[in-house]
Amino acid sequence: GRNVLLDTLQQGLALLAQQQSLTGDETGAAETSEFLVTLARNLSHPQDVVGVQIQPAQVQLERLAHALIEHAKNLTDIGDEPSLQEAYNVLDEAEKILDGIGEEGALRAWLCLNRAFALHSQRRGDGAIETIDRGLRAAAANAEVTEQYTRELKTIKSQFLLNLGQFSEARDLALEVVRLPEGDGSRALLTRAGHYLNLAIINNTLNNHAEAANSLREALRRALEVDPFGEATLRILMVASWLFSNHAPFLSHQLSFAAAATLDARRATIGSDRFRVGFDESTRRREVYEDLVGRLVVYG
Repeated sequence: GRNVLLDTLQQGLALLAQQQSLTGDETGAAETSEFLVTLARNLSHPQDVVGVQIQPAQVQLERLAHALIEHAKNLTDIGDEPSLQEAYNVLDEAEKILDGIGEEGALRAWLCLNRAFALHSQRRGDGAIETIDRGLRAAAANAEVTEQYTRELKTIKSQFLLNLGQFSEARDLALEVVRLPEGDGSRALLTRAGHYLNLAIINNTLNNHAEAANSLREALRRALEVDPFGEATLRILMVASWLFSNHAPFLSHQLSFAAAATLDARRATIGSDRFRVGFDESTRRREVYEDLVGRLVVYG
């Protein structure tokens, strides 16, 4: 019936937002997830929906909270100040819902993780460690479901510890995550690539350049195996270019070229004109080419 159609529509919108995000269309992903929030919000008020059998109230509230957190994630990916401020507002609304239904499990852990991402994007440390620790406690309440959230919360916590000057603690935590069992499949490879990239950043800060290079190789090997033109590969190349900029400037320059080539190759795979326009206007594309132009000015 109609409720099946509504469930299918929600799932389809979520998949569309993920596809837009993967192709670098952060604005498109945010617009799609905003529409999904509107749909979930309307379904959380069953008295306003005529002729449709609605799921129990708590289920709909959980779906609304999930949609809000996903929307906040997409806003954070855009990265400008208005989008980040809106992400905080959206997360606040989701948090009120979770407080109201007493949810202290997977959704709480995911919310804390995305609030930490938003804080990290603004280089804000206020309340970050407390937020992450609350997320870790929530994840521990349902460890089988939230194992990945635990790893990501520990990874971003290591970044905040690094910013606080707690270098050995940051490195120990990053190593702890890298040494956990890797898992199978493409998603596990990309996730572990991110963990190695985080370890490379920390080792570079500690002037352990050889170890940083080893971690970058491990990260890039995994990303290239799964998706050579994807966002993970692009991010690794960009970060590697930045890490090598001082002690290996020519290599840094070549890595910046590789990042731009990755974007060009990815664009060629986009079949939809709408997605291609969104990709061309994306924040990530501007960042990559601004970095490349800057290095061309320096190195010629």
